[in-house]
Amino acid sequence: MEDGPTQRKSKHPKWKLWEEMKDEDERNKAIEDIGVYIANIAKNMTDVVGIKYSHKCGTNGGITTLGLEGAHFLCEPKPIQPCFFLSAGIRDDTTMDIALADQWGCRGIAVDPSIDHNSHLHPLVTFHNIALNTI
Repeated sequence: MEDGPTQRKSKHPKWKLWEEMKDEDERNKAIEDIGVYIANIAKNMTDVVGIKYSHKCGTNGGITTLGLEGAHFLCEPKPIQPCFFLSAGIRDDTTMDIALADQWGCRGIAVDPSIDHNSHLHPLVTFHNIALNTI
């Protein structure tokens, strides 16, 4: 008799994959925790390079879809060059990161502790097998 499918495991000692979490409370806590890290990164980006974080599209542009089957939405217009992005939790789908480099010419860092990729996803994009909180 065969066991069920093998459950994936996070490679990071602190951070779990969504399917490893026991219940909705643990998942909600994870969402809150990652929100704090993202807010800190956005603040650091603003302090260091003058980038202002926003989660709303402005009135001066539409929405661009990128990645696998247009699964990722980004506000337009294209960012002023040079542009930089941080992509966390990419798992098996590197299409958005590659599209940002190809279509918008942005440099990027992609991170995910749960999977391995080549360190260079694209000439402008590097991959690191780490969690967002270690950056």
